[in-house]
Order: sequence, then structure tokens, then C-alpha cells
Amino acid sequence: MDEQAVFAQLKKQKKAVLLDYLKAAFQEMNPQQRRAVFADVLQQPAKKTVDGDQLRQEIDEFRSDSLARRYYAPFNVNYKNFMERPEKTRQWCDLFARFVADASKLTVGNNHAQAVACFAILYEVLEALESGNEIIFAEEAGSWMIPAKEKDWLEAYLTSLAATATPEAFTAVALPMIKRDSFHSFASRVYLSATKVANPQQKTHLQVEVRRQKIRTAPTS
Repeated sequence: MDEQAVFAQLKKQKKAVLLDYLKAAFQEMNPQQRRAVFADVLQQPAKKTVDGDQLRQEIDEFRSDSLARRYYAPFNVNYKNFMERPEKTRQWCDLFARFVADASKLTVGNNHAQAVACFAILYEVLEALESGNEIIFAEEAGSWMIPAKEKDWLEAYLTSLAATATPEAFTAVALPMIKRDSFHSFASRVYLSATKVANPQQKTHLQVEVRRQKIRTAPTS
């Protein structure tokens, strides 16, 4: 079929007819082709401000769907396709990245209580994923699949936590994050971020508990 002839005719068609053709083309595509062609359609302009209540509702729904395995799409893995990611896996990773970006904007806007509420849910889902829950399907599922810089959003989480929590509450949340980071070769430098954003009382309490529990931390240099 000649491309020039086809598009010459399409230029003469009305919008409704063109949409019918697009719908038919979409149905004929596999998930990878749909993503390659139509991904930009779903791209939303970056929000300058975020509605914390609405974001919390969206993240609550995301948690429920994740734990209900609604993004889990297994397939028969072999030596040819073991690197492939199901569309639902890609969707989950993209959603997680968007949510931590929006929660980080709450931190920037000093909406710290709302930011903490959102980050806490997302971190819970991340821990469930890394604990082996069937949330997404991949040869080796983990946070490395999420297109977001983990160090940045974890620091935003800790920043909002420091603005709202007692020293005891700050430490209770930060310690498991520091332990997890040690398992990941301190890639996110969580301990350094925590001590940077904590107030003096929070920092002292955290350091005491880190020493008492003999938790490894990243070198300062």
C-alpha cells in the first residue's frame, strides 16, 4: 500500500473519520507499538502546584490496586523474551514515578503533612514490592525499574518528615530507610540526607539509635 496515496486521501477526511482510522490502528497494535506511537498523548503538562487531598486519594487507589495485583501481568519467560516488560509493569512504574514527583512538589510547597502522608503510602508499596509481593511482573522486580531518582524523592520525604515529626517519630521512619539503603550499597545516601534535614533533636536521636542498633551508614567522604 502506497504511503503517499493513503495520506493524500486522509488529508481530505473529516475529524470523525480520522479518529475511526486511529481507533482501528490502535486495536491492531501490540502494547509496545501503542506506547511508541501514542505515549505523548497521555503526557500532561508539569503541574506547578499539586492538590494534596486529590493526590492522596489517587495514591490510596494505587496502593489498593497494587496489592490486589491489578498491575501483575505474568507471561511465559524464555531466553528470547526475559528482558521484556509487560505493559502493566511499565504503567505501574510510570505511575509510581509521577506520584513521587507530585509528592515532592508538596514538599517544595511546604505542604509537609500531606507530603508525608503520600510518601508513606508509596514507600509501603515499594517495600511490598521488594518483599516479594506480586505487584508487577519482571525477571527481577525492584525500585531500579522506576523512572525516578530515588535519592531525590527520599530526601523530599525526609524533609517533610523532619518538618512534622517528633525526634522519636522521625527516627522510627528513617531507620528502616537507612537499613534498606545499606542493602542497596548506599545508592540513595539516606543517612546523609536524614542528618542534613533533621533538626538538632531529631539528628541526635537518630544518631543514638543508629549506633545502638549498629546500623551501617555510608562513608561521609
